Amino acid sequence: SMDDFFNNCRNLIELPIFNFNGKVNSMSSTICNCTKLVSINNFFNTQNIVTMYHCFSGCKNLKTICNFDTSNVTNMTFMFDSCSSLISIPNFDMKNVTHMYEMFEYCYSLVDIPNFNIKNVVNIGNAFLGCTRLSQSSINNIVSMCANAINVINKSFTNIGITSTTLKQYIQNAPRYSAAVANGWVL
Repeated sequence: SMDDFFNNCRNLIELPIFNFNGKVNSMSSTICNCTKLVSINNFFNTQNIVTMYHCFSGCKNLKTICNFDTSNVTNMTFMFDSCSSLISIPNFDMKNVTHMYEMFEYCYSLVDIPNFNIKNVVNIGNAFLGCTRLSQSSINNIVSMCANAINVINKSFTNIGITSTTLKQYIQNAPRYSAAVANGWVL
């Protein structure tokens, strides 16, 4: 486990590279509240990680992050919560994720969200709360993700944090909006 490994290392500006040979399976709060960290260009061997709960939350100056193996991750709850400088997210493999509650909450600068495969997600509550700068293409991607997310418990765009009038208009204009509605999603 790498739980809390760099938690509250407020002066950490670059992540050292460790080789754990895939023996680590949890990264809960690993890099949480590392407020001087601006980018992550290299990352650990994450092939066996199943939980990234709070992994980067509170890294308020984090702007960019590289893609890394998330193919076995099931829990991404609070993963980027309050990463208020984050602009875009790589296209993580999220096919096994079941929990992404508040994953991007308060990522005020976030513009770009890829079209993740979230078909197994059960809890997506407030995942995008406070993400007020999302582009139309990101909203299109979110609607497309939701249209395919048949296991979500509360299928409401307001529940996932899309609360502004402008973003709700983007949702209604999204190409897959009718598919999301047919799958039970409501504004």
